[in-house]
Amino acid sequence: MNNIGKLTTFHQLLIDENTIIIPKVQRDYAYGRQEDKVAEVLNDILEGILQAVKSKNTNILDFIYGGSYVRKNKIIGGLIPLDGQQRLTTLFLLHFYASLLRDEQGNIVSQEEVDILTKFRYETRQSATEFCLHLVKEIRKNLLKSYKPGINNIKELIEDDALYLSTYNSDPTILSMLNVLHKIESKCAEIDVNNLTPCLWKRLIDGDYIKFYTLSLEDFGLTDDLFIKMNARGKKLTQFEIFKSNMMADIDMVDKDLKDVFSKKMDTEWIDIVWDYTNKTLDNKRVSLDITQEADKKYSTLFNNIFRLEFYRRNLPSLDQKEPTIRNIFSDKGGIEDVIDIFNTLYKIHKNEGFDKLWFKYFYFSDSIVGRDDSIRLFWSRKRNSVFELAMLGDLTVPEIIYFYALYLLYKREASEKVSKKCLRIIHNLMTSNVRVVDARTDKLPSFLTEVKYIIDHEGIDVYYDKDEAITIDGKIHKLAFTQNAWNEEYKKQRYLDTMDYELLIKYENHNILQCSLSLFMDFCLDETTVEDYKVTEPLDAAKLLRLLVKFETVFSDEYSEYFERIRIAQLDSEIEYMQYDPYMQKDGGSSVRRYFLTTQWNLSNFYIRYGQRRNQESILQILDKMPVPAELKSPEKKCMEFSIRDWKYYLAKYPSESNRDYTRYGMGVWDNRDENPLDLIILNSSQHSENNLEWMMMTNILWNRLGNSQIYQLDDHGCSPILITSCGAAISFKNGVWFIESLVDIVSTITYKHPELIVKAQEERNVTIDLPKNENTMDYIDLGILLVRLIENKD
Repeated sequence: MNNIGKLTTFHQLLIDENTIIIPKVQRDYAYGRQEDKVAEVLNDILEGILQAVKSKNTNILDFIYGGSYVRKNKIIGGLIPLDGQQRLTTLFLLHFYASLLRDEQGNIVSQEEVDILTKFRYETRQSATEFCLHLVKEIRKNLLKSYKPGINNIKELIEDDALYLSTYNSDPTILSMLNVLHKIESKCAEIDVNNLTPCLWKRLIDGDYIKFYTLSLEDFGLTDDLFIKMNARGKKLTQFEIFKSNMMADIDMVDKDLKDVFSKKMDTEWIDIVWDYTNKTLDNKRVSLDITQEADKKYSTLFNNIFRLEFYRRNLPSLDQKEPTIRNIFSDKGGIEDVIDIFNTLYKIHKNEGFDKLWFKYFYFSDSIVGRDDSIRLFWSRKRNSVFELAMLGDLTVPEIIYFYALYLLYKREASEKVSKKCLRIIHNLMTSNVRVVDARTDKLPSFLTEVKYIIDHEGIDVYYDKDEAITIDGKIHKLAFTQNAWNEEYKKQRYLDTMDYELLIKYENHNILQCSLSLFMDFCLDETTVEDYKVTEPLDAAKLLRLLVKFETVFSDEYSEYFERIRIAQLDSEIEYMQYDPYMQKDGGSSVRRYFLTTQWNLSNFYIRYGQRRNQESILQILDKMPVPAELKSPEKKCMEFSIRDWKYYLAKYPSESNRDYTRYGMGVWDNRDENPLDLIILNSSQHSENNLEWMMMTNILWNRLGNSQIYQLDDHGCSPILITSCGAAISFKNGVWFIESLVDIVSTITYKHPELIVKAQEERNVTIDLPKNENTMDYIDLGILLVRLIENKD
């Protein structure tokens, strides 16, 4: 920012400055506060911005004051806005929202383009820093799969995301951002900018419609002192010193001797943990104060995570404690001794073995599809560090707290490597199941921790869980927090497999598609001839189980994406129907049941992992069992020949990409009357079927894709709409097992004259239905559809 009064855009400012940092000493983002005056200001700003973008006019948002951040008379780098924080943050959120919208061709904005938003950093709080980064990265990827403007609520989707931590709800900046995103969502719909050409993202990035003047204060030097004076936040003590002082005072009230022990340990042994994980490099950009501040921050973060662990382990939320505080953690001698014990154990791990060595003795990360057979694979999208290091970097997630606690207990008890691996493997499998079904909530942590301790106490799971009977832990009836299906799967593995076979399963638990769940395969491999009591004595046919898992790994190898379409159509079988459904999808009888189809690679897990509400899941394993090896999978041209042209499977097999809407959320299909019209398969974009929802008649969708030119042949996405042929004002669609043509001109004579073999029936208002003769074997219904379009256009 070298030019006073330079006119620029938000996007250009990110490019020019490389980083925009909202520093710790700035106030929280305020435009999302639930106050009438604030709401009025936000509404006016958004109204002006969006109207300008829509009409391609220029809107200038006044001045942005700022400059490079300076410490100890040295420029650290990046733009630090002294005034303009609220406007810049609002523009950041608007750009993020725009990145979720598809362009006029239906394409998403690439992550590479959107990554420039990561140059906008919030450092008012650690939680705000993490949230903004997750928002632009992982959360956006999840939103692209599910968010549909006008259908979903963006605020609710973000709050439901696995990366949205419960602690974010106490950060006023994050709450304000969510409120503003919700306002942006509604305002964009109100002003109708969601479907612009060029799209909203392109207009914000490439257009110069929203500008502001930058006023450089570089010569003044934006030092900490300047910010502190302007924000009236000067303090004599650091936050960590105040934190430590408060902690010692609370311990002193309970036990003075423990206070001395605690203080001595804290200043000698325990500090070594964070000190060894602190960057101690000194250069022209990093001074001694930076090092001590980093160590203090990591130390206080580690304390906070241990306090949270104790808070939930002791189930203090049951006493109406909303968040852990020093006083309620150290309310008695036992609480102080527990924290001392955890830190002492961490110190032993750090000095004797090392956090990374212990962690990677049991766990590993990988981007491959196929799993290893020697360790436990973690399916994290976060930083791939040990959980101990993560505990110094920010708030641990629920799964991370679980692994932290489990490793602490096992190390403290000096459990053998064999026992530790077994317990961690079981705990990991259970936790992964809860994450998968979005049930790893903070309020379940007390029960999770109780069950982790039970598993370690018993060196595994030694009881089958029945929700009507529950289990007894420490003399109390306990309701399971881990998913019942996963718990009982682990029970079966230990009870009905010998040690060698049990160890062989870890490779398949580590498969990227199966992700710790083999329950569907195990149920498929029950030896029913010897089953007496299904719940208790259900022996597994281990040889069959392992053979089927080997087959699964052969099909879904590291290279399976190269031939995924052939795998997908290989699921189509003349005798076995692989489609799955749930009991809530039944409408008016069997023919109206909505079924899940395999549409994309990312929903493979939904078919091969056991879900309590899915029916007909075993059928896909029957098909897998008889499926050819990858090299022998049939091409679409050959696979379709297994079916009649009047069988819907023929068209899914012959036209795998054209028949598929791979961005549909659920991958569902439905028939209104399958018995009478088996070809009338409707592709759903959601779990609902109605003329107002996004849905396509499969045959119409295939024809539209085969015709190719979306300018001439237009297909609306709602309610199984027909293809509009704009060149001649006609429409064609498939319904009731035949092609249906709507036209302003009489085309019956043309069709009957040129192709008398076709079955043509005139309807009202010059509408026509056309069918193939029963003995037709030279063309299929898509060939017929193309022929009819050419006849309508008078090109045949």
